[in-house]
Amino acid sequence: MSYRAVSGDPWISQAATPWRDSFVLGGVLFLCSAVALGLRSPGHLSSLWLSNALLLGWMLRSPAYSHRHCWTAAAVAMALAEWLSGSPLDQTLWLTFADLAAVACGWVMMRRLPLRVRQMRSPSSVLHLVMCSLLVSVVGAVLGSVGMHQLMHWPWQPMMAMWFSSELMHMTLLLPVLLSFPASLEPLSWRGQPFRQIVQALLPLLALVISEAIAIYLGGPGALSLSMPAMLLCAMRYRLFVVALLNLASCAIKLATFSDVLLTSPSSELETTFSFRLGLAMLSIGPLAVACTLMAFKDMLSKLRHAVNHDALTGLLARTSFLERAQRTLERLQREHQSGAMLMLDLDHFKHTNDRHGHAAGDRVLQEVSARLSQALRPHELIGRLGGEEFAVLLPGADCATASAVAQRLCEATREIRIETSDGATICPTLSIGIACTNMAQPPLGLSALLRTADTALYQAKASGRDRYFVAGERPDEAGTPAFACEHSGGAKAA
Repeated sequence: MSYRAVSGDPWISQAATPWRDSFVLGGVLFLCSAVALGLRSPGHLSSLWLSNALLLGWMLRSPAYSHRHCWTAAAVAMALAEWLSGSPLDQTLWLTFADLAAVACGWVMMRRLPLRVRQMRSPSSVLHLVMCSLLVSVVGAVLGSVGMHQLMHWPWQPMMAMWFSSELMHMTLLLPVLLSFPASLEPLSWRGQPFRQIVQALLPLLALVISEAIAIYLGGPGALSLSMPAMLLCAMRYRLFVVALLNLASCAIKLATFSDVLLTSPSSELETTFSFRLGLAMLSIGPLAVACTLMAFKDMLSKLRHAVNHDALTGLLARTSFLERAQRTLERLQREHQSGAMLMLDLDHFKHTNDRHGHAAGDRVLQEVSARLSQALRPHELIGRLGGEEFAVLLPGADCATASAVAQRLCEATREIRIETSDGATICPTLSIGIACTNMAQPPLGLSALLRTADTALYQAKASGRDRYFVAGERPDEAGTPAFACEHSGGAKAA
């Protein structure tokens, strides 16, 4: 038996085997639980119980792991670790039930949210994260304290307070790291980067390190907030995952500094420990909220920039954006004394296609032709839609022979297109292309002159019979004239 991850979720794209994944998840939870239980003091709960946050983050990050096999493996792993630590069987079963019930409540709440929110890419992500952490903490604290009061006669008020504060702290610190973990890690490279930019990138991190050192040196209640300005600087400078990781590391340093209080948890320090844990949880929210908001802002700005610079129908560069980039490219080519070529493209008989088959069919032709043209060009070659059925292509570093070969390839790619219409006809579009090249032996042509020359060559290609390319300055009989015919389903030639 096998199952596959949720379709459309970029976090999971490969087939999964329930027994293999259950074994992996169970093994990790067992080790995590065993370490936490080994550090706890006799007669107290573990102060570093990360298993619940790890399990919830794992299942939210990878929905395929929410299979019943993985839930069973998680229950067995956590119960086995508790039982091997010396806990009675009834205590083991009840604590495991309380942990899994709390995680299940958080999972049910978060799995209904949009993927963007679960990926921590929305300004509301932090709010939902806090609500989920509160729900998990309350459910776990109530079930755990009531059960242990009945089974072991432990006082339920202190236990509920310690359980709640510990769970809330772990959820708010660990969940953001798991949910924002990138799908692929890119190696960090400083090669080619100016020294000034490297220093500017490291300044927030250096400020955080210095703040933490000062906080440890000074001590006292106010030491908790000394690193907040540096964390906010990091949130404005780094990606969300890095911010979440730094936030976790900063709080881990504070936990280690106060380990004598947090690991023993004597009754006389209940209020101090409770307040300390809640303070860490709340301090972590600020940088995360700033990082999430900035990420959402950058995403919206990127979409807006793409909408402004690209044609909505074809996805190619819009006229203004193409002309601006072409102008910058030509200026660079002139400085470097390199050649270049401009291609003007026009769909043959496109007006007849719209009149006969409708504008919806014409839009399909434009979209399909644009996609084929983009695939036939290299990444550094610019292509844009100038308007209607007219396109332009700039080939940096190309001479007339190279431009002719590219034009031939574009014509052939367009001839391969077959578009079926609702009336049973087949549309086979073709291109006419005019080519203008910069000549290094002559004064360089500006963008406007290059476009006019290519446009003149385009009209010569159309006058020569269409479905061909023409290089400016050549004789009409030298134009590329491939033989081509396309048949409708009814037997008539396509327009």
